[in-house]
Amino acid sequence: MLATTDRSFQTSILGSLSTLYQGFAQAYVREATRELGGDVTNPKFFLTSAAILPTDKGASAYEVLLKEFEPVSFITSDQWRLFPNLNLVFLLAYDELGAFSAAFPDLASYTNRRGFAYMGSRDGRASLCILAGADAGAIADVVRAFAMLRSVSSSRLLLSID
Repeated sequence: MLATTDRSFQTSILGSLSTLYQGFAQAYVREATRELGGDVTNPKFFLTSAAILPTDKGASAYEVLLKEFEPVSFITSDQWRLFPNLNLVFLLAYDELGAFSAAFPDLASYTNRRGFAYMGSRDGRASLCILAGADAGAIADVVRAFAMLRSVSSSRLLLSID
């Protein structure tokens, strides 16, 4: 639970008799964002709860991701489709990028490097991270490099490795 000493926030929530479904959530998220500051855009923060979806070639990178990010809760199955606000992390090799080419046509242009991390939006509700590489070792190296980022912005190439 977010603890705050901001009386105006407390008064606005309590004074308006907001409910979880009417008015409370927006004010709570706004206050949480103010309190957390830059941590909101740190991958180690926003991936504490995520769907982590490795392909067979991304399996070793999956172990690296668990070690580097230490997610609190995560799923690794198609059940992610049931949670439209859940951040997604795909770990895959370049030859597996085909499924993403329609939604992210510029991904193919990043394959001239050993690996890359790209972040997009999941219908404006959550982040979608694509961590890809030429082979299993490259994917794991991308995960390690991604873990070192302090802040990211959405919908762009975040890093590439040689």
